[in-house]
Amino acid sequence: VSVGGTCSQASPVCFATGYTYPVATSGSAETGPDYGCVNSSNNPAWFYIQIQDSGTITYTISTSPSKSIRFVLWGPFTTPSNCGASLSAAKIIDCANNPGSGKSVTINNAKTGEYYVFVILNPSGNSSDLSFTQNSPSGSTNCDILCSMTGITATAGSCSGGDYIVTGTLTTFLPPGGGTLTVSSSCGNSVVYTAPFSTSKSYALPAIGGMGDTCTITAVYSNNVYCNKSTTVIAPSCCSISTPSTATVCAGQTLSLTATGTSAASYQWSGPNSFTSTQQNPTLSETTNANAGIYNVYLTLDGCTTPSKSVTVTVKAKPIAKSISHR
Repeated sequence: VSVGGTCSQASPVCFATGYTYPVATSGSAETGPDYGCVNSSNNPAWFYIQIQDSGTITYTISTSPSKSIRFVLWGPFTTPSNCGASLSAAKIIDCANNPGSGKSVTINNAKTGEYYVFVILNPSGNSSDLSFTQNSPSGSTNCDILCSMTGITATAGSCSGGDYIVTGTLTTFLPPGGGTLTVSSSCGNSVVYTAPFSTSKSYALPAIGGMGDTCTITAVYSNNVYCNKSTTVIAPSCCSISTPSTATVCAGQTLSLTATGTSAASYQWSGPNSFTSTQQNPTLSETTNANAGIYNVYLTLDGCTTPSKSVTVTVKAKPIAKSISHR
């Protein structure tokens, strides 16, 4: 999981997860915020949390391997975007400048929906991993903010050569600063975009087939695989086919087979007794028991071939005429 090197790139944190974050090993704390007791500005990593359940929250910041860190915590705020002068001395909740790798942090009387921003400084500049452990159960943080995607749209274009294009827009209020974005379809194909990302990202996904299926379009960032968004789209029906599931005919009569689909398509029927036909709606005269069974049909249009549809045909025996005697 990545970390933000500036306040505007702050990473969301949920204390209920088992995430670890790398400490920052470059950069200097930006001007604007009041850093309170902290006298080192080296190697900042910015984070924010949102309160899920009201109460007192106590958590520990630790590093592995053990490194000396500093931190400042500001809040509460009504939105996640709070930087510069918004991080004033009056908003400092907790602050630690003493050496050591384990820091205990307390937020008293936290309210549902509130946001808190904090920065962790790594004076040594050496690599290490950060972890956050909540110690008190009276309040909790919101894990939904780990995914800052707010919406995804998807629109299917028209069929061409059996394929089509899905276009749409992904919105993310705090997109990650690196990695990739993958948009994929459950019906086939995917497209990958690389950082940098904007809050509104348009995509175009070449999709496979056009059979009227419901396809799920999913977007996911590589820097947070738990952050994904999905929607559905109906594949264009220019390459679809339907038939009745059953048909019944009396022996000696004409069997009529029907398929619903584009008239310009090529049709291929097959069935019992070596039956084949390329007509959309073929007929069979003078049926016998040998014509009973399963008939399959598919169509091809612009390089798109549908799955087969089947019709189960029953041939009933011709009624036997009874003689009537007169007395």
